[in-house]
Parts: sequence; structure tokens; C-alpha cells
Amino acid sequence: MCEALRQDVPEGCNVNAPPPVTMNGCGSAGTAGLVPDHLLAPHYVVYGPSTGTVDHTALVVAPFGAVFTSACNAHDACYGHWGADKATCDNSLRNDMVNGANSLIPSSELPRYSTYIQQQANWYSQGLQNPIVESFASNAAYQSAQKQGQCRAYRNLIDQYCN
Repeated sequence: MCEALRQDVPEGCNVNAPPPVTMNGCGSAGTAGLVPDHLLAPHYVVYGPSTGTVDHTALVVAPFGAVFTSACNAHDACYGHWGADKATCDNSLRNDMVNGANSLIPSSELPRYSTYIQQQANWYSQGLQNPIVESFASNAAYQSAQKQGQCRAYRNLIDQYCN
């Protein structure tokens, strides 16, 4: 069994030092800065009605911190779990974003922000499954994470059956 496992290790996999799961919040490499970990909401929702030349439809960062980081990290871990289904990971992201934000934002503020939490969670989840985004980014990220996850899985199997 041990020898078969060792011979079946994927090319490029160093089972003595498999790559760690990379969790980097929302967005990565080319999308860093474009995919915020913070909740975005219209200016008027965050700051209330105001006068002047402020664009009331502009999205601004809500004052609750990085409420989506944990959900995005869980999504990264899901992509990196060998055999995980991409669509399942992407759909779980939506639920995790909503649950995470709901647990971090004060309950007195949730009625005002719940629509925007749902919208942003849907944008992220559906965006990852958009054919254009898939062809340029999310499929490659998923495949890379799967390859790393496979290497970690082989390491675990070798540890379990050979040591």
C-alpha cells in the first residue's frame, strides 16, 4: 500500500512539505482591492440623509470592520479541500457571508443593512460562477487549490498508512 501511494503522488507534489492552505480573505492576486472584506452600502444608509454634493447612490464601507473575511477564508479552505465541488464552495460562501455579517453587526443595525449583506453575498457567490469570471479567474483558483489539496491529502494518507 505504501509503495503504491508513494508512486501515485501527483507530479510536482512534495509530500514532505505540502503547500499550506492559503486563506487570504476576499479576493486574491488580481482581484485584491477589488473584492472587499467589508460590507458596502449606499452612502445615505451609512451616513443618513445629508445635503450638499454627495452622491447618495455611491457605495461606501459600512462601519463594522471586515465582516466577510471569515467567510472568504472558509471559501479558500473549501477550494483547497481535495474533492470539494466548486459550485458547493461558491454557494456556501453566500451563506457564510450572511451568517458572518449577521453575527458581527449589532442586531440593532441589521434591519438597516440586511438587504446589502444579502446583495453583496449574492454578488460574490454568483460572480465566482459567472462564465467570464470562471474563465479568467475562479476556475484557475479552484484548480490550483485542488492540486494543493490533493498533495496535502496524499501526505495525510502516507502518514496514516506508512508511518
